[in-house]
Amino acid sequence: KGAREEYSRLKLSRDELNEIREANKVGQVHPVIFEAKLADLEEICQLVQDTFGQNPKSEDTFTKWIREPQFHVTIVRVDNEIVGMSAAYINIDPDLSKYELFGKAALDFLSGQKLGWFLTLAVRPNFRRLRIGWKLANEQSEWLKRQGCTALVGSSWVTGSMDNSAHMFIKAGFQKLGESN
Repeated sequence: KGAREEYSRLKLSRDELNEIREANKVGQVHPVIFEAKLADLEEICQLVQDTFGQNPKSEDTFTKWIREPQFHVTIVRVDNEIVGMSAAYINIDPDLSKYELFGKAALDFLSGQKLGWFLTLAVRPNFRRLRIGWKLANEQSEWLKRQGCTALVGSSWVTGSMDNSAHMFIKAGFQKLGESN
């Protein structure tokens, strides 16, 4: 119940959303991507809480992701407010057993690759459909490629909502390797 109330509080009216979209078209909304710092931690955790209705990752997890070099955490600020974040990492573990649930074709494709993994991406509901998620995903893709990753992997919860990441992955040229329950 609390998550639903929080979401309703954050949801904008159609007029407010159209106003943000129009401002974005004329360049009045200026999303800027930054590499996340420990000073951003509290705001990142709050964004994830507000976006998903719960915080599936602990503050310790985000601290690790910001500090360790195989992780890359980015944020988007609009008028000094964090409105989006994403995280990716270089899979340094050659054990592919965690991918078995996606089937043999997925394992065959991933075998021998240096894997880059999209961990999470969150955009405040009132800033969606402004290409902020797309910009975050592109930034992570480019970072993973610069790190020498030969395959990029993402997973998406299949919810039926147009706001889940599956649509973004498909638009970005990802191929569906499998599905699990």
